Amino acid sequence: MRDANLMTPAELRKLAEEKEASDKPCKMGFLKHDMYGCVKGFNLNQYAQKIHTTEELNVIIEEFKQSFEKVGEKGLKFVCYNYDDEYLWYDEGDGWFADLDDEWAKENLENIVDI
Repeated sequence: MRDANLMTPAELRKLAEEKEASDKPCKMGFLKHDMYGCVKGFNLNQYAQKIHTTEELNVIIEEFKQSFEKVGEKGLKFVCYNYDDEYLWYDEGDGWFADLDDEWAKENLENIVDI
């Protein structure tokens, strides 16, 4: 970027308009399914090198299931910002989702519209 001291008033105005536009969302969409995240950590490697009984396997599966919790409800609103031609998505919930790209949005959001 050029030094602002060397820019013309028109160039400064254009730069200010671009900055203002990047501070506003350009798209929105809604989560099309519930999403879960591993919030408690689960170390699968500790079980990988052994043979397990059915009872042990059931305990491992239950531990694994309890490592996850719902981090996004179906219908959660997302907004997208354009930062230097990079489109990044953010949830409008508790901020669990951030800096997600358009590919992720295409797979996980519905009713995406320009705003």
